[in-house]
Amino acid sequence: MTSDPYATHLPVLKAIPRLWPIQRVAEFGSGLYSTPTFLDREVYPDLKFLWSNESDLEWARQHQPKEKYDPRYSPTYFSEELAIAEMIRMGQADLVLVDGATEKMRPVTAIAASVIAPLIVLHDAENESYRRAIDFFPRRYIYQRETPWTAVLSDTIDLEPLRLMLEA
Repeated sequence: MTSDPYATHLPVLKAIPRLWPIQRVAEFGSGLYSTPTFLDREVYPDLKFLWSNESDLEWARQHQPKEKYDPRYSPTYFSEELAIAEMIRMGQADLVLVDGATEKMRPVTAIAASVIAPLIVLHDAENESYRRAIDFFPRRYIYQRETPWTAVLSDTIDLEPLRLMLEA
């Protein structure tokens, strides 16, 4: 458990690659914790590509990861609307993380992510703006041991193994 609200999704992010091979990640909202976690070869040994979009250019300038020269890492700086279009254009991802999108764009981003990713992870899942997006998915698991909550959504993947791992 962590007292840092920016890190409450780490148990989920670290559990996922233990269950499923993750090669391509699209990240909405680069993070102090998520970006380095995806680029950690011990945690994500199969990662081939991390597309990380940050719509807040000042945040991106202040918080560039030390791994910024990793050839697997591709940071971009678009508004959420343009980022969704770019993500769909770039093709299939194994996992999409939505963290830091604006309240207005969170549900749209999450639903758009389902077009290209079997797994969608939403940080701050307790927010009202996520309810429509979460209900859209037939398979969902919400990690509530820490606040902010983290939701994992899928159209196709059984999330029961993830729930069992995180609640053991």
